[in-house]
Amino acid sequence: MRLCVAIGAAAAIFVGATGWASSAESDLPDPVVEVDSAPRQVTGLTAVAADLYSVDLSWDALEPTEAGATTLSGYLIHVDWEFVAFVPTSSTSYRIAYAREGEHRFEVRGVDLDNRFGEPAVLVSDAGRPDTRGPYRTPTLTSTTTDAGLTLTWAAIFDGSLSGYLVHRNDEFVAFVPAGTTTWTDPTVPAGPTTYHVRGVDQANNFGGAHSITVGGGDSVAPPAPSNLRVTLNGPVAGGFSWTATWDAVEDAPSETPSGLSGYWLAITVTDNMHNVFVPAGATSYTFDAPMVWGATAFSIDKNNNFSAGTYVGKAVHPTKWEAPANWRSTMVNDQIIFAWDLPTTAPQYGSEIVYFEIVANDGTVYQASADSRTLTLDDPWGTLRRTSYFIRAVDATFDASWTSERIFPHWS
Repeated sequence: MRLCVAIGAAAAIFVGATGWASSAESDLPDPVVEVDSAPRQVTGLTAVAADLYSVDLSWDALEPTEAGATTLSGYLIHVDWEFVAFVPTSSTSYRIAYAREGEHRFEVRGVDLDNRFGEPAVLVSDAGRPDTRGPYRTPTLTSTTTDAGLTLTWAAIFDGSLSGYLVHRNDEFVAFVPAGTTTWTDPTVPAGPTTYHVRGVDQANNFGGAHSITVGGGDSVAPPAPSNLRVTLNGPVAGGFSWTATWDAVEDAPSETPSGLSGYWLAITVTDNMHNVFVPAGATSYTFDAPMVWGATAFSIDKNNNFSAGTYVGKAVHPTKWEAPANWRSTMVNDQIIFAWDLPTTAPQYGSEIVYFEIVANDGTVYQASADSRTLTLDDPWGTLRRTSYFIRAVDATFDASWTSERIFPHWS
């Protein structure tokens, strides 16, 4: 038997054989729904080369909120498994600066205000910038003779795309050693002087410079330095310009037991870093891409790892940069300073037109003059402006400033 009792306007309470039961379902509060879902997976991830050293990532936006999830906080960017940046929801793009050429693993995922991560969008791409740069040269190479033969040991090369090491004996390939191993044993060492070379090779089949050692002979005399080193601009390419370094061939011929020439080591300063490359003997040129070149040094290396003195070419060449305005000068007449200048003597090969000139004081104050001006007059009744130095530079339509002139102090004519 079940008894129903009504108490005023209260809900009906049912009593069963075992006692009181719960109130009617219609009077219960709405159930609490647990929010436990992370943001959706990011889609539409792309990678495009911004220049020779940067990659632009972009992706499709996630909705700020979605069913079962809290508000989206932003996006997490990883490159080659390493965290790079947090990007707020206001943006769906990010520039990866100083990403070396070649393939990288790009990853973008959403994160909400409860710090829950969505599944990442993953893209493995070279962003249109194939890897053309070889690994760095291993800094050390030693040999040890044991009952098993001659063991070579070298320092590891830290390169994200390193495949391994190539070992040559007297210029003949003898072994490939995978990355992670830095030793190799030769069980059959020829009699007489024997030269071993160890160089890194990456997954794009780019070779680094060789570290060499001669066992049982060889000389300790460095080869002559390369002569007539030149860096020539070839023309524009995607993201920069093509250049070629050239030099005269070198012969390694000391008076006794010459080791023979192994090749050349080039250290080229491009934009804001150093580009190092090994060029084997027989070649006397190297072509590379860079926005600009500040200078280059070439060394000769023999098979016993003797380095020559360096040959340096140091004139910075910038295809889009104007030279400094010529004949920079000043005079003073009464209480006025009159600056004067001429156009740069040489226009850049790929530059744009000059749109104005900047005269910059030592304290950072900048005065502008139009592109067709060749003088600028400053009133100086109190004599304060004549107490500092000034230089001039031209600014083109891309707002790229020219090289700067020398600094001068105003003086009476």
